[in-house]
Amino acid sequence: MSHKLCKQLEVKHAPVLLTHLTNYLLSKSAKLNWGLSHKALKTLYTGGIQPLLLYGALVWADIIEKTSHRNKLTRVQRLINLKFAKAYRTVSNDALCIITGLTPIHIKIKETAELYKIVRGNRHKNSLIDHDKPPKQGLHLAARIIATDNKKEDSTSINIYTDGSKSEKGVEAGIAIIRPRTPTVKLMYRMDTRCTNNQAEAFAILKALQYIQTTQTNEEDKAATVHTDSRTTLDSLYNTDKHTFLIEEIRQKVHKMENREWKIQFRWIKAHAGVSGNKLANKLAKEASGKTDIPISYNRIPKSVIKRDL
Repeated sequence: MSHKLCKQLEVKHAPVLLTHLTNYLLSKSAKLNWGLSHKALKTLYTGGIQPLLLYGALVWADIIEKTSHRNKLTRVQRLINLKFAKAYRTVSNDALCIITGLTPIHIKIKETAELYKIVRGNRHKNSLIDHDKPPKQGLHLAARIIATDNKKEDSTSINIYTDGSKSEKGVEAGIAIIRPRTPTVKLMYRMDTRCTNNQAEAFAILKALQYIQTTQTNEEDKAATVHTDSRTTLDSLYNTDKHTFLIEEIRQKVHKMENREWKIQFRWIKAHAGVSGNKLANKLAKEASGKTDIPISYNRIPKSVIKRDL
């Protein structure tokens, strides 16, 4: 069978050939009443077959406008759609795409090419793109160590509580800084409405560190604990493979502060568990959404949002 397919397809269409061979192999284990499940077939398509069809799409995406080229790729997608939907051969590919929830391949090719062009640039709809920082701008692995405090009680004199919030009203960050014999500092920030909640959580931590570094007057009291209910942010700080803009900014800020004899540690707290500092930070984040007099402090748009828009 593979020999016949090789004769039918031109050598220059290697990705199409490979996907035809893959579809042929799948037909052996994806029958009407038994074999691979719908979920397994979709995973094989999105993780194995579709990347082959999209390889180098930026270079050749324009030729999809020609019907003969578009039909070759559509036939490949149709084969997997038939197996996925377990449908009759007479069902149209447009109907199959609706049934399976898969984007028609010619539209997916245009989306992939457009996403690459946007991400390679610096702006999208007048907003900066939240690019990962290049390795040369990041810290050495040995300098990325983030201290963790697992104690239940406050273990430092400066305790920072941060929280982020995303709702229909916008994206906001709230910060409560508690020091002994000093009124609680309350900070609120607004972000671009297309930013994510994870960005708000990380942004709150960064602004809190910047604040205590510039306002702390007691040189002998340079120990702070950052309390956050965001597991995602903490996991990103510990993960040396994560180089998003805000995560790297936090790492570099902690590194610089520690070089100036600061002691910074992080602690995860459960959200809505009655912790007064966390409740205050959450309240500040939600209050910021209704205050239009607070300027937008961060407008870097993540790639996931750009992809969703496309």
